[in-house]
Formats: sequence, structure tokens, C-alpha cells
Amino acid sequence: MKVSAHMSTSPTVGEMQEHEALAASSRPSLHIRARQQQLCRKQTLGILLPCLELGSSSNTSHSPQSASTTVLKASLLRNELILTVDVFTKMLQNGMCPDNYTLPFLLKACARMQRCRLGELVHGFCLKLGFVSDIFVGDSLIDTYCAFDNVKRALYVFDEMPSLSAVSWMVMISGIAKVDNLDMARLFFDEAPGRDRGV
Repeated sequence: MKVSAHMSTSPTVGEMQEHEALAASSRPSLHIRARQQQLCRKQTLGILLPCLELGSSSNTSHSPQSASTTVLKASLLRNELILTVDVFTKMLQNGMCPDNYTLPFLLKACARMQRCRLGELVHGFCLKLGFVSDIFVGDSLIDTYCAFDNVKRALYVFDEMPSLSAVSWMVMISGIAKVDNLDMARLFFDEAPGRDRGV
């Protein structure tokens, strides 16, 4: 009996078309939508700031560092690149020190925004903190410099890394090929130790 009552209240095709027309006519202009997105970004940052200011609360099961890393990753996945940088800045202002998991997210944001100078500043920060020898940070730096078409800097990071993974080789080879230096990419491919295992 309830099923038939539910079916009788479903909208007709005409009502659905009328609703769609009303929704289309009330859509905001591009300027208004851009402003709404900007406000939403600020509101999102405002909502997320308490996560970054947790401190060492005894009733939380996660550290503020892991909460910050989660927020960085979420903002990067949503392609909120400015928010990613804002969250990182707020993290530093709250006295949290980035680790080898937070820095790659910031480097990816720099690469996607094509902000070479910001990427170089983050590289300097990585040097200062001693994370350049970390495989995750090193691979992210190589990828960032390749995104800026700066193969010379990418090679410098590649050469300075104490240990290289298959990812390191793949990122370097694809970065060199991206700038149309196929001969050099082929040389790197031939030198890659794991080329028979997927490189």
C-alpha cells in the first residue's frame, strides 16, 4: 500500500522539465560563481583551521601532523591548489614541521600551478630540513622540475639522491622525453637498473 502511495507522488515529466528550467534560469553568472568559490575556499580554510590547531589533545586519536597531511591531500585532490598552499602556510604558522609526506603534496601543487619560484623555495625548505635525500621528496622534486621544463635542476636532484627507485628513473626519463631530448631519454632508459621490471 505504501509503495502505490509513493508512486503517485513522483513528479511528472512536465514538472521535472519545469524544475530544470527554473534551476537553469537561477544559475549565477561566472563572476558570481567565481566569488562563491573564493568564499567557499575561505570558509573551507576556516573550517579546517581547527584541525590544524588541535595541538596535543588527549581526546584525539590522530596527531595534528596527520590531520594536516590529510587536509593537504584532500585539497590537492580537489584541485584547490591555493588552499593547499594556504593550509601548508597555516601549518607552519602553528609550529608544525612538515615531513616527507606533507612536502610532496605542496610540490605537486606548485607544479600544477606552474609556480617555478614557489617550487624553488620549497626545494630550499626541503634542503634546510634535510628531506632531499628522502625518496618521496626527491621524486616529487624531480617531477616538479620536469613540470617546469627545467631538466637541468631535475638532473641535479636525481644525481644528489643517495638511492633511486624505479619511480625515480621513470620520472626522470619521462621528464627528459617531455622536453624532446629523446636521445638523452634513451640513454637514461638504457642505464635504468630495473628496466626489465617495468621501467
